[in-house]
Parts: sequence; structure tokens; C-alpha cells
Amino acid sequence: MTSKLKTDVLETVSGSGTIALTNQLSGMTSASMPAGHILQTVKSGSTTVNTTTSTSFVATSHSVTITPSSANSKILILHQGMLNKQSSSSWHWATLYRDSTNIITVGSALAMGGMYNNSASDSHVPFTVNHLDSPNTTSATTYTIYHKVNTGQGRYNADGWALYITAIEIKG
Repeated sequence: MTSKLKTDVLETVSGSGTIALTNQLSGMTSASMPAGHILQTVKSGSTTVNTTTSTSFVATSHSVTITPSSANSKILILHQGMLNKQSSSSWHWATLYRDSTNIITVGSALAMGGMYNNSASDSHVPFTVNHLDSPNTTSATTYTIYHKVNTGQGRYNADGWALYITAIEIKG
């Protein structure tokens, strides 16, 4: 059995006033949401294989752009990728940039993840991003995966899979 309650006005417990219910949700905005609530989600995908021989970080094609609705919003970045290295005694690192700034520091390195290949065989290692950022802006902000090697060649997404990077705005 289904029940419906229809009313236009609720009376307060003390009986001293009423609460009008007409169109209460129509005025809901991101500004009226409580802290911690998700305001928007943006997802971007790429199947591009990115190859580098650079010993300095270079951008991959894996990026997402989000425009925060408030300067005090937090942005949660989620991504799962794959590092690949084919030469022995070499490193391949990846990290996360906000626009032109590397925003990840793990220990003394400016990298979020890396792999070392100690054989001549083809090696693959997962690279995961789960980072909460405070960009302090309402301008369009781009988050991009960057990578570099110490010698030889490294490939990001060597198998050309559909990789996604997601930006979630959380009310601060």
C-alpha cells in the first residue's frame, strides 16, 4: 500500500509559525550545499600511447579540466594508468601537475609513482592517482599526468587502453 501526504504548510512545534514548502528545492545552489558535498564531476579519457626519452617531466595526453564553483572547493583527482619500461637498469616516473605546477611530492622526489626495470624484458607497473587538491581558484584548472625516464625510453599507457582521469569538486 502506498501513502501520500500532501500539504502546503507545516506548523512549527510551538504553533508560533509556519513553514512554507512551495518550491523549496528550486532555490538549491552549490552555495547552499553543505561542506563535503560533491558539486560536479568531470571525466576525460584517452587511448593515446605516450612515449618519452626525456629526463625532465613531460605531459601525457591524460588530462582533465574543471572550473571550480568556489575558491575554497577541494578537487579530488582519480586516475589509473600504466608505466612501461623496456630497458634494464632504468627508471620511469609519473606525477600529477595542476596547470604548469607539479603538485605531488613523495619523500624528496617530485613523483607520485615510478618503476625500475632491472632486466631487458618489457615491464609494466600500474600507476594510481588518488589526490585531494586545494587549487584556491574559480578559473578553469587542468590536471595532467606527466612522466620522465632516467635513461632509454618509457611509455605511458603502452597498450593503448582507454584510460580515464576524473576530477570531482567537493564543497569546502
